[in-house]
Amino acid sequence: MFKRYCVLSGLLFLAFYLTGCASISRGGRTRSDETRTSREQNKVFTGNPGQKIIKAGEFIAFEKKRVILGSCWDFINAVYNEAGYTENKRVVVFKGSQNGPYANPGELKAGDWVMHINIEFNNVEHSSIFIRWVDRGRKIAKVLDYAGMNKAQPGGYDEHTYSKIFCIVRPTEE
Repeated sequence: MFKRYCVLSGLLFLAFYLTGCASISRGGRTRSDETRTSREQNKVFTGNPGQKIIKAGEFIAFEKKRVILGSCWDFINAVYNEAGYTENKRVVVFKGSQNGPYANPGELKAGDWVMHINIEFNNVEHSSIFIRWVDRGRKIAKVLDYAGMNKAQPGGYDEHTYSKIFCIVRPTEE
């Protein structure tokens, strides 16, 4: 299972590296990595795994306003790591392809890492963190994400149409 996850992670990395939300320079380092205080590095997020992910994302985006240069993938990965959900604490709950099959959006849980076709921006592949439904019938979700493309801005809230979800990764305590 772990080998399959590593292969999947590598393939997803390449997919996002070659798409519109990929960064030009890799690494996912923040401008303030070297200056973060030990209090920030030891921040503890409470709640269930999904709540921890959302709290960590809000901490990075709104409280610290950390800029994570790179892709949407780099931002989501940094949020998961900040919340304590490194690669070995993540589970792939759905894996399709960019051309389908697509996941049932009703399977999403708050805090899920959702890889989807960004209907709102040129139909490119995109990663975001699912927060809640704005309009479940129209598959419009409130999300936490980053625009990618090496933009020097922190992540933030957005709304995306989740009609073409090709991968769902979920934090796990196991």
